[in-house]
Amino acid sequence: MPTLLAQKTSDSTPLQLLQQRRQVFRVVIFAILALLSLLIADFFALEISKASRKELLRANELERTLSNILSSLQDAETGQRGYLLTGDQEYLDPYLKSLRAMPEQLATLRSFLPPNGGAKRYYVIDSLIISKFDNVSASIGIKRQHKDSSNYAIPQTNALLGKATMDTLREEIRLLRNDERAKVTKNIARMKTLTGLSLALRMIVVLIVSLILYFIYSRMLPLNLQLERVMQDKDREISVRRAAEARNQELIKTLENKNEELDNFAYIASHDLQEPLRTVKNFVTVIQEDFGDNIGPEGETYFSFITDATDRMSLMIKTLLNYSQLGRGKKVKQVDLNQVLEGARQNLLHQITETKATITAEKLPTLPGYPVELQQVFQNLLSNAMKFTRPGVPPEISISCTKTPTHYELAFRDNGIGIAEKSLAKIFKMFTRVNSAGAFEGHGIGLSFCRKIIESHGGRIRVSSTPGTGSTFTLTLPHHAKNDQKA
Repeated sequence: MPTLLAQKTSDSTPLQLLQQRRQVFRVVIFAILALLSLLIADFFALEISKASRKELLRANELERTLSNILSSLQDAETGQRGYLLTGDQEYLDPYLKSLRAMPEQLATLRSFLPPNGGAKRYYVIDSLIISKFDNVSASIGIKRQHKDSSNYAIPQTNALLGKATMDTLREEIRLLRNDERAKVTKNIARMKTLTGLSLALRMIVVLIVSLILYFIYSRMLPLNLQLERVMQDKDREISVRRAAEARNQELIKTLENKNEELDNFAYIASHDLQEPLRTVKNFVTVIQEDFGDNIGPEGETYFSFITDATDRMSLMIKTLLNYSQLGRGKKVKQVDLNQVLEGARQNLLHQITETKATITAEKLPTLPGYPVELQQVFQNLLSNAMKFTRPGVPPEISISCTKTPTHYELAFRDNGIGIAEKSLAKIFKMFTRVNSAGAFEGHGIGLSFCRKIIESHGGRIRVSSTPGTGSTFTLTLPHHAKNDQKA
């Protein structure tokens, strides 16, 4: 079953999964509202049942109070009768005891008075009890006044009044008891009904909770299975990524070692290659000096080619050496690019005067970098802009700066011959020339120097150009230097 549910869930679209979640949410909300309704109904049933229990307790307390009052009255009558017959004071003890207890009993009886004003019978009973005690007290008082007269008898009317009062009191108490028994019967029936209703409500609550739990479980199980599968996929993806990162770190370390080896190789090779070139050049000079008369014009031409080739080779080797040493062992400083530009102008003053070039620049920022290398970049870009010009058109070079949240973008625009689109991808490669040999001076190394210098600063260089209109070289340099940045 879990497998089938998982398969079914895996086939579900995100929209279907969303609809399932909404359905579960609606069912849960409906069930919660139903439970709240049942719980509120159960609460009111319990409150009504509590009120019924209070009524039962009140009826029991009233019955006990009425029984105590009747018992006290009977004790008073018994004491009265004995005293009236014998005149012995000992018979008055029950009467006196009842007389002392009666105020408290009457207060207890009055506490049962209904708050809604329907208390007529209670007032009648209360007045009859007082009348009865007054009658008993009056008979005893008369007997005490004629204690020495053996022939004196209590008036018949007083005895009849006492009996009538007692009969009326018993009848009122009987009626009150009947009313209270009817109430008790009604409350007992209500309590039974409410108890059954409360039990039914609780059973319904248990049933609804069970159905909710089953519904949620049946709906959430596929989602949980899908979540587990997603988590497993994520764990596998994380493992793959960690393995890839480990491989990348290993490759980066290997690449750094290889780059260091290549730099060392270029440094050593450039030094070692200079010696045979110097030897060739020296021997050419010796031959020209010792055998110049025998060489002839054709030999001089050959030797001239050899000298030029060795000079070009020497320059290329020095270039490789300088390329491998760019930024090596230098620390990053805060560089004012306005001063860098001014230094490049001074170094190119002769070329600027000769080509009648116009160089305009916005105010340039100060940023972290290598001052000498950055000046070399400026110098190369300005020199190229003055070298690759259209005939009869003085070079015009403008330098602008745009600030982004993380970088500065410096744009060098010229009005030169431009660069063909097919050549844009290779102009930054070492010893690459995009113009025909001899058309312009140079060895195709300046822009490759610029690229390495800019990349050593954590930036990049790009070019856009239109043949016959001009080119724009854009340098992107960060605001802040990389941690422990070294070329």
